[in-house]
Amino acid sequence: MKKYYVITSIVLFVGVILTVCGALMGGVRSISFDNGRPQVADNRQHRKEQTVKKFKNLYINTNRADVEIKQGNEYRVKQNVIGKKFATISQESENLTIDEDAKTKFNVGVNLSFRDPKIEITIPYDEKVNVIKVNSEDGDVKINDVEASEMRLNGNTSDFEIRGVKVSQQTELKTANGEISFKNSQLNKLNSFANSGDIEVENTTIADVSELSTTNGDISVKTTELSDSSIKTTSGDVELERVNLKKNNRISTTNGDVDIEEINNIGFSYQSRSSASKLDYYDREYSKSFEKNPNSKDVLRITTNSGEVEIS
Repeated sequence: MKKYYVITSIVLFVGVILTVCGALMGGVRSISFDNGRPQVADNRQHRKEQTVKKFKNLYINTNRADVEIKQGNEYRVKQNVIGKKFATISQESENLTIDEDAKTKFNVGVNLSFRDPKIEITIPYDEKVNVIKVNSEDGDVKINDVEASEMRLNGNTSDFEIRGVKVSQQTELKTANGEISFKNSQLNKLNSFANSGDIEVENTTIADVSELSTTNGDISVKTTELSDSSIKTTSGDVELERVNLKKNNRISTTNGDVDIEEINNIGFSYQSRSSASKLDYYDREYSKSFEKNPNSKDVLRITTNSGEVEIS
């Protein structure tokens, strides 16, 4: 009996070794079902590049692919995909439209390709576009060093990373479960919403009305200029550090805490809906309500239910 277990263990060990070797040599292939017909799935990475004509409006619809929009030497689209499932690219008048096929075949098996498909769009240096509009289901979106009149991003689990952009009119970002991050940018009007993700704004100027809101995510604003801003969270925390506030600014939380450091000298108003909330205003503690020059031309008004507020 003992000999039987030894032989079984050896056979099992050899089987595992052969399985691993086969997988590393490409032997593990998924089976896909296309209209009920089984076939071996192509899980390899494929690349495609093409130059496109000059465009003023960019429209992108993706399912899983990550998107990166950045400066380059020419108007160009690069795609890295799995199984030659390239997005469709079309141009009409001044519009460039990129559509990733949302229809995916039903796969059974193991996919050892850990890279998500990616679509990269380059816009020539010193060129400006009118509209950038991206609808993404699961892919992340990065936009670096481009200039536009209008930018609108919408996603489900997508993260949005914005770096060094200039948007002269409206910027709107909405994601259900992703993160939103702005750095080193110049915006005019901003509407930004993340349901359970965080919002981060750093070293950015927002010249006109801005709204940052989350349900469960935190909001962090650092070294930034805001004007007529509205910051709202339910259970997320709010952090402001070295922020220059102009005109009427509001922060509203239900259960989230508010921490503010090194803001400009402005009017201030605090209102709590519960005795559980407390205000620490430059080492002095208040509850329920507090005001200091609330009628100033530049003012910050904070309302909270049970969150704690500290200003230093």
